[in-house]
Amino acid sequence: MNTFLQNDIRKYGKSHATYLDLRDFGFRIDKPEDIRYWYANLKQNLFHKRGQRSALTGQIIKGPIDCHHGIVLRSTISKSIWWHPLIHAEVNLFLLSREEHTKPPSKQRCWTIACKMYGKEVMEKWYFGLPWKLRKPPQYFE
Repeated sequence: MNTFLQNDIRKYGKSHATYLDLRDFGFRIDKPEDIRYWYANLKQNLFHKRGQRSALTGQIIKGPIDCHHGIVLRSTISKSIWWHPLIHAEVNLFLLSREEHTKPPSKQRCWTIACKMYGKEVMEKWYFGLPWKLRKPPQYFE
C-alpha cells in the first residue's frame, strides 16, 4: 500500500466523501517533479481504492487501464497555466478500459458519476474552487 493511501486512510477512514488533492500532501504545484510523482502515485491509489473497476460500467477491467480526466480535460488547461496540476485531483480522474477511452464519456456524464461517488457538494467545492479566469468556469453542470 502506498504512502498516499496510508495517509488517506489515517486521515479520513476507509470510506470518506472527500478527495485527494496534491496540496493536502505538501506538494507544490510549481515543481514539475512533484507533479509527476503525485500523478503516478495518485493513479496507483485509484487502482487500489476503486478496485480496478471501470467508472462507466462498474466491471473489473481486464487489460490496460487508462486514467481519463473527465470533467476538466488536460487539453482544456494548458500546461503553461500555473494551476494546471490542480486538474490531477481524484474527483476528475476516471478509470477506463483502453476501449472505453477511445470514445470517452462526456463531461456531463463524468460529472454525474463523480457526484454519485463523492457527493455534489464536494464536486462543486472542487470545480468552483479552481482559479478560473474571471472566476467563472467554462461550463456548468446539472
